[in-house]
Amino acid sequence: MLVDWACEKVRSNTDFSTSDLCCLIREKLADHQVSYAQIAWSAHQAGRTDLACLLLQYESRVSDRLPLYLLMNENARAAKEAADSRDADLMTFTAVQLYLK
Repeated sequence: MLVDWACEKVRSNTDFSTSDLCCLIREKLADHQVSYAQIAWSAHQAGRTDLACLLLQYESRVSDRLPLYLLMNENARAAKEAADSRDADLMTFTAVQLYLK
């Protein structure tokens, strides 16, 4: 329910700056354990890739962040996240995806 609210907020609200909207969403979701990946993807689809990248910083699972970074052509971020994770599977996944591009 809160994720749906946040997705709608990023799609429809152009009155807020990127940082203000990110803060608003973070405040509303602070006491709840939610995935920010879906919200970030909605932001990207709305043409707010900068907001999507900010929101993905709050996604707790690297495995959910990486595919979105790759889909948004944030290749450097994806490579850094994969390397920082020290997870061989994630590093391999990212390397293969970058190779295929």
